[in-house]
Order: sequence, then structure tokens, then C-alpha cells
Amino acid sequence: RHETVRISREGEFVLVKVTEKQEPKVDLKIPVAVVDALLERPGDELNLKAAVAAMRQKQVGDILTVNDNNTRVRLWID
Repeated sequence: RHETVRISREGEFVLVKVTEKQEPKVDLKIPVAVVDALLERPGDELNLKAAVAAMRQKQVGDILTVNDNNTRVRLWID
């Protein structure tokens, strides 16, 4: 399997795009504020509570889309 992973920042979002054989497989869109909150603890610990609190403050819409054959999974924030 040949997969390509592209991580970038567009405005207030960190984007992760995974393609396989030039077909989109995973699209992840996370607000930078959420990533910052998640990583605010020192060392290897993640601050999930702060990340969830930051996510509540953002109106994001779709944050994750996974495509596999004829199946599509979406995760979004209302």
C-alpha cells in the first residue's frame, strides 16, 4: 500500500490529509487552539480536558472524514 500523509496549517486549523493511490482516505481538521490546549502540559502528557474545552468554544463543523471503499464516516461538531 502506498499512502501519502500531508500535514499543514490553513488559518486557524491544522489539516491532516491521507491519500492512498491518489484517493482521499482521511481528512482531519482541528482548530489550532485545540492542538495548543492538548499540548499545554509539559512532557508527554496530553491535556484532554483543556482540548475538549477549547473544542466547545469553536464552531468547526466537520472535523474528521474517513473513506474506505463504499463506506464514509464523518465526525463533526455542532
